[in-house]
Amino acid sequence: MGGRKHWVSSFVGFVFLLVLLNQLVEASAISSSCRHIAIGVVTDQSSRMGRQQKIAIEMAFQTFHFSTSFPKLELFNNDSNGNSARAITSALDLIGNKEVSTILGAFTLQEMQLMSEINKNFIDISIISLPIAASLPPHNNNNPLPLPSFIRMAHNITFHIQYTAAIVAHFQWHKVTLIYDNTDDMSFNMEALTLLSNQLGDFNIEIDQISSFSSSYSESMIEEKLKSLVGRERNQVFILVQFSIELAKLLFHKANKMNMMENGFVWIVGDEISSHLDSLDSSTFNDMQGVIGFRTYFDHNKNSFKKFRSKFHRKYVLEYHENEEEEMKNTEPTIFALRAYDAGWAVALAMHKLQANFSNKQLLKEILRSKFEGLSGKIGFKNGVLMEPPTFEIIYVVETGVVKGRTINIDNSNSGGMGRTLRIGIPANNTFREFVKVSYDHINAIYISGFSISVFEAVVKNLPYSLPYQLIPINGSYDGLVKQVYTRGLDAAVGDIGIFADRFKYVDFTEPYMMGGLDPKDGELSGVSEMIWFAVTVIFFAHMDAGKEVKGNLARLVLGTWLFVILVVTSSFTASLTSMMTVSRFAPSVVDVETLRQMNATVGCNYHSFIPRYLNDTLKIPQRHGSLALHLVFGNNRKFCYMLQAFRKGSSLAVDVSTSIVELIERREMPQLETMLLSTFNCSSGSQVDGSTSLGPWPFAGLFIISASVAAGSLLYFCICGPNHDNKDNNAAAGEVHNGNNNAAGQEPMANGNNNAAGQFQPRANRND
Repeated sequence: MGGRKHWVSSFVGFVFLLVLLNQLVEASAISSSCRHIAIGVVTDQSSRMGRQQKIAIEMAFQTFHFSTSFPKLELFNNDSNGNSARAITSALDLIGNKEVSTILGAFTLQEMQLMSEINKNFIDISIISLPIAASLPPHNNNNPLPLPSFIRMAHNITFHIQYTAAIVAHFQWHKVTLIYDNTDDMSFNMEALTLLSNQLGDFNIEIDQISSFSSSYSESMIEEKLKSLVGRERNQVFILVQFSIELAKLLFHKANKMNMMENGFVWIVGDEISSHLDSLDSSTFNDMQGVIGFRTYFDHNKNSFKKFRSKFHRKYVLEYHENEEEEMKNTEPTIFALRAYDAGWAVALAMHKLQANFSNKQLLKEILRSKFEGLSGKIGFKNGVLMEPPTFEIIYVVETGVVKGRTINIDNSNSGGMGRTLRIGIPANNTFREFVKVSYDHINAIYISGFSISVFEAVVKNLPYSLPYQLIPINGSYDGLVKQVYTRGLDAAVGDIGIFADRFKYVDFTEPYMMGGLDPKDGELSGVSEMIWFAVTVIFFAHMDAGKEVKGNLARLVLGTWLFVILVVTSSFTASLTSMMTVSRFAPSVVDVETLRQMNATVGCNYHSFIPRYLNDTLKIPQRHGSLALHLVFGNNRKFCYMLQAFRKGSSLAVDVSTSIVELIERREMPQLETMLLSTFNCSSGSQVDGSTSLGPWPFAGLFIISASVAAGSLLYFCICGPNHDNKDNNAAAGEVHNGNNNAAGQEPMANGNNNAAGQFQPRANRND
């Protein structure tokens, strides 16, 4: 029994030894296979970003080694010192002498292409680039990647371009200036500018100009270039495209000295600058007050990031011995350090999955298959760039620090892309002051009013952004006013400006807010007033019963009063008609503008208005001096001219103002302004003329009231006392009629009369007896 137990225990021990020996053999095989795996790292140790990337890559491999018991890889760090040629030399040295399996570093595509031309074996080595800027969009199937082994730890630049354009569109800026860094990688910048231009065009955002700066420029050269941007006075919204942080420091320092960082100027920067803001020194930070930007967002509250930041801080200070002030800035990991850490983790994870001996192509495929949650976000590759779309946060540099948020209210920067006060010209010597009126007080202060000014103020108020402007009275003709807009002496022109074909060559017009035209000033020939029908009616009814005798005292009183009213009214109309017939002898015979050419007449008009141009260019009436056949004024009878506003050619403000005008018309605010401000301005051929007032019912209101009062009083008296009075009158009338009949039959009254005449008069009673 004991022997059996001994045999079983011996068997179990033997099996255990076999398993242990097998594991030791496998571990030895893995160790031997991985012992000679080398990783190359090329960073710029002269920059904070390069130092952070080096620390982050080392931490990634160390953490992976301790968490997976994976054999420690051998890292070879080379310093490029910010020199492109030195970076290429370092990479070639790592491949040729160190036989590295992969290289991590801040390489550009041009550097990669040059290295592949020098060393053909370079194409098989996985290169993970850690760029500051975003990557160009992936190539299509017809234009494959020139270097399939080139992996970029960056997002497609299309996301950055779209976000930049979205910021500009959000704040309603309509003109921008693009500034790019042409120190190196010129083709990349040109392609990025093309993409940005197309994206801005989709938002109807105009590019005023494109300017380039280089880190090789002296301060005087940078100052001259900035002066050229300001001197144009067309736009003060600047976008920095693919700019290095070193060149940005120089640019903002000079711009701050030139007062180009104040209110009215807008500066927009991308991820390559915004991600460094937390580590800038105080002087550079003050130079960048008011800068708007965006940067890649990552969660600072994740436990993995908190652990990483703590270890990163200790390792960075231990290696670079920063002082306390620099330590607080430089030890805060940026998004570029997090991506370097994730890149190292992706390489280590791919090697761990392959385990045994692998080729460089297998390693490349495994890296491209990487899918994990990194410190910088989700890691996955498509067409050689990060696949997951980034999340950005808007930042705004203020005096107290960097403000983060999706939307930021910016003082005095939301000004339609102009960033300054617009110079709006108005006609100073306008004849029709209902449209534009310029007046001065005793201290020579200018007061500007009128319908056109009120329309412009309402339109600007209706815009979705603030638009500071200054109204400037301009002496001269309307053509001269338009020409000043064309020559950039003015930004726009407002007033009763007419539209003509040749003016389209110089300016862009808005939607019209009113129609106008020409009318002959001959209102004296207007028709007799509406009272004529009443006078005719009165005269007609007054004579209808002329053959009947009016017997009642009340009727005589009413009719007498009414006849007096008729007399006054008919006399007034007779005098008015006589006056109009007399004046008509001196009135012009021209009633239509088209007949002027046939009459070869001399026409009087306002010289500074659009009328001379219309007469001369359209009607072909030459200018000359002489007696006036017709005086033309602004009116609505001949509608051929539109009242509108003029802006510079190509100005996007013309579109916005037109949209605002249409919105006011749809809300019926424009007709209300026209009714309120132009209700007393009537110049049509049927309108009233100075000194000619037509007769209406109001001048005779007193007479009508007296006549109506007499009629009402008589009616009231008749209703109260009329019946009894009528009976008495009827009886008396009946008696007279009866006596008359008797006299006609017996002729007795005649005899009595004779007797009476002879002295034989007797009373009627005795005669009856």
